[in-house]
Amino acid sequence: MIEENIRAEVVRGVKDAFPVLFAVAPYAMVLGAQASQVRLSVGEVTTMTGLNFAGGSEFAAIQLWSAPIPI
Repeated sequence: MIEENIRAEVVRGVKDAFPVLFAVAPYAMVLGAQASQVRLSVGEVTTMTGLNFAGGSEFAAIQLWSAPIPI
């Protein structure tokens, strides 16, 4: 009984969150395109977006990225 309720809630949550995917996907594709221009790997971009909770600063950081990074 409890597992059925949990499963139903997970399915409901996925259905409710699905429209957000269409709003976030274009920004993610633009960020990925910019990251590929400065040769960031998928892991580096994923780590950067996971540690950073401000979308606009991700774009700013990629624009300022240079290799090697000046210390």
